[in-house]
Amino acid sequence: IGGFVVIGTMLVCTPLKPEHTHHGAVVDRMFWVTQGVYLIAFSIPALVATVQCGVRRNGFENWPAWMRAEIWLGILKFQLGRAVFFIGAGFYIFPVMDNFGLMAKVETWPRVLSYFLGVV
Repeated sequence: IGGFVVIGTMLVCTPLKPEHTHHGAVVDRMFWVTQGVYLIAFSIPALVATVQCGVRRNGFENWPAWMRAEIWLGILKFQLGRAVFFIGAGFYIFPVMDNFGLMAKVETWPRVLSYFLGVV
């Protein structure tokens, strides 16, 4: 999950190549920033659910009621829900840095990390 956050942060922070800063580049940049924000936003609840329900094996009954953890974690509370998240995120993240490399200068290690996270 930490790798998903790293890839999402790179999507948000990496500028586009100079040859792609033509008319309409704002839309391209917004697309990649949105992809990074979505990846980070969906990974945080998965991290909380994996640690709380998977590693610690505790529920959310001791959490403050105002957080409503039962609602915002949804299906991620269950092993099947976390498995579906990891499979879906793996399918998404496998090609994402290679595709982003067409628009921005991306080093080799993020591409390898993207492939590794997609396979694992």
